[in-house]
Amino acid sequence: MRVIPLGGCGEFGRNATAYVSGRDILLVDCGIQLPDETACGVERYVPDLRGLLKRVGPPAAVFLTHGHDDHVGAVPHFLQTVETAVPVYGKPLTLRLLRDFLDQAKVPSRLRDLRELPDGGTVQVGAMSVVALPLPHSIPEACALLITGPDPGGTMRRVLHTGDFKLDGGGGLAHLPRGVRQAIDLRPEQGAVIGDIATGGAIDLLVGDSTNATRPGRSGAEEVTRQALAQVLSDTPGRVIVALFSSHIERVAGFAESCCRVGRRLCLFGRGLHRATTAARDTGLFRPPAALLCDEEEAARLPPAQVAVLCTGSQGEPEAALARLCARLPRIWDGPDEAAEASSSSSSLHLAPGDTVVLAARTLPGGERPLSRLVDRLLLAGIEVRSGPEFCTSGHGFADELRELIEWVRPRALLPVHGTMRQLVAHARIAREAGAVALLCRDGDVIELGAEAKVVEHLETGRLAIEGITCGQVSEATRRKRQGLSRRGLVVACQRGAMLLVHAVGVRDEGPELLALCAEAARQGEAALKKAGGGADGYREARSAAVMDREARSAAVMDREARSAAVMDREARSAAVMDREARSAAVIAGQVRQ
Repeated sequence: MRVIPLGGCGEFGRNATAYVSGRDILLVDCGIQLPDETACGVERYVPDLRGLLKRVGPPAAVFLTHGHDDHVGAVPHFLQTVETAVPVYGKPLTLRLLRDFLDQAKVPSRLRDLRELPDGGTVQVGAMSVVALPLPHSIPEACALLITGPDPGGTMRRVLHTGDFKLDGGGGLAHLPRGVRQAIDLRPEQGAVIGDIATGGAIDLLVGDSTNATRPGRSGAEEVTRQALAQVLSDTPGRVIVALFSSHIERVAGFAESCCRVGRRLCLFGRGLHRATTAARDTGLFRPPAALLCDEEEAARLPPAQVAVLCTGSQGEPEAALARLCARLPRIWDGPDEAAEASSSSSSLHLAPGDTVVLAARTLPGGERPLSRLVDRLLLAGIEVRSGPEFCTSGHGFADELRELIEWVRPRALLPVHGTMRQLVAHARIAREAGAVALLCRDGDVIELGAEAKVVEHLETGRLAIEGITCGQVSEATRRKRQGLSRRGLVVACQRGAMLLVHAVGVRDEGPELLALCAEAARQGEAALKKAGGGADGYREARSAAVMDREARSAAVMDREARSAAVMDREARSAAVMDREARSAAVIAGQVRQ
């Protein structure tokens, strides 16, 4: 049995891992990676599976651990690449969220084969079997996968693939239908199921989430965040706006329950939030009272003390809901982010002095600068901003929880995934301290499970850039050229009627001096056009005259060439006549001699 990380092993996002046993192949997760500030136009990255498809072949099935974009977002691209209806297994919410991605990518129905993953049941894929084990995370119905398959010698090997997980729980989903409880308390003294999996045999490899391996202690229960947000609702006389990740259904459900208790109406603002809550409703995981929810227009009319807002945009994204709520606030600077936010906002709901904004999500790497600018803008407008660990309990286990899982499962080896090299090294150190072997690998390394787990070869892999409807057409050379333009900037000049417009793009200093310089360039350009022929009309006439002049010169050249050819032809004919005369004279001379 072989394990091949294809993404997420050295970076955040783009999670994908292949399991190979003989001719049987299955793929666990297939997610996207969001671009950073150096991407320059790239919308997202997906795993490059061409090496796997060429060397091994297409997977017989895909298993999804949960519904976050970095684990399911690239499935549409995968299905369109293999052009086969590969079975995709997942929990109801995960599959419902996946359908939205498939619809958005216009994946035809002939390529869709979505199958529900049973709790504790076994799914057979050739010689390999897969069992789903529920684990807490920041989205409902997350699960680990116990994968069993034979090695070349026929010995059965077992791998526990954790997916994203934590071990500290809370009670956020206890009130929801179907008895779904993400907040499972997994302490050993309470007989957690996850601690019993080793009874079926040794775990040869633990493929573990390393996201918070560098953070000491424990992640804490979601109940802490629920109580902190409820306290804000009770203590704040004005309107409360909470920014979070759209997929954090448990946090949404807890906040909705708190709004019911204090008598506030709740407005859900943001496309991603509506998509996630609709999926949760369709699967029975989120059913708030009908009288609780209100739309944007109603929320704008209600007294501030009677309404609360949940929105996306906790990372300061200029196109997200929180930034659109700031459209009418004073601007600190006229940057492109704020211009994009202002131009895209058509909502009647806007922030105002006296509101309270709570950032209920951890700031991701790369989001610090835009979020800092947004917070400064909120504070300048007289809006209170609250943040802190009590408002954003993590869905990923901290170092003590990772150590605890290793001690329960007692794997022969650990493959740390889901993180940069810093997180992977920290997770490997935890494993070695707990007595397990740790493999530090990168995307494409092929790990063979035998008497010991070891890397035997490397498979070419990487990432493909998605930009609009294109995939893989933005090369690294193109990206570097775009980076150069983003650093140096460029100037665009265009004519509109009798005016010349000059605009600087990508220039760092966007202050009044640059605007004045562009205006002066436009004035000088207009003066040059007028001098050339009286404004736009003169410019067009001059351009037409230039074209006619070029055409006339071309005609003259052609005429000269034609005359030269005629002269050469006459000279050739004359030479031929002279040649014939010379031959005749030679004949006559010979006759005379005879």
